[in-house]
Amino acid sequence: MINSEEVKQKINKSLAFKKAIAEQSSDASDNSAELSYKFFENAVIEMDEWIDSLKMLIDLTKVGTGGSRVAAQFLCNIYNANRVKFNPRELHNLSFNYWNDAMNVLKLDRLNYVEIHKYIENGRNVFEEMIVKYGTNEENE
Repeated sequence: MINSEEVKQKINKSLAFKKAIAEQSSDASDNSAELSYKFFENAVIEMDEWIDSLKMLIDLTKVGTGGSRVAAQFLCNIYNANRVKFNPRELHNLSFNYWNDAMNVLKLDRLNYVEIHKYIENGRNVFEEMIVKYGTNEENE
């Protein structure tokens, strides 16, 4: 399990570079460098909340409802998209709070510093158990 402070340190080290790139971008129609800088700047503040959202969705997978299936397949797709397919329209089956957690998990995954399963203790086993319990799309079709 990775400590979020380690990831925050990596982000902080890259922020100066990202800010310089954003400031050098002269094309007003493409503000992606500035948006990237702001995203990573906010990530330092919000990362712990995003990790809590990951834990909330993992807890939901243990309940055994339709939302549990959606959360499990969503998380497992992030963990290994080759093994578990996921239709993003399925997110409509989550309550708004869990949908918001899913969006936070996407942000966490977008950081690309750490694989998603490394944010939780014994993560590889947790995700492998979800795959066994909820299967892959091929098995469910």
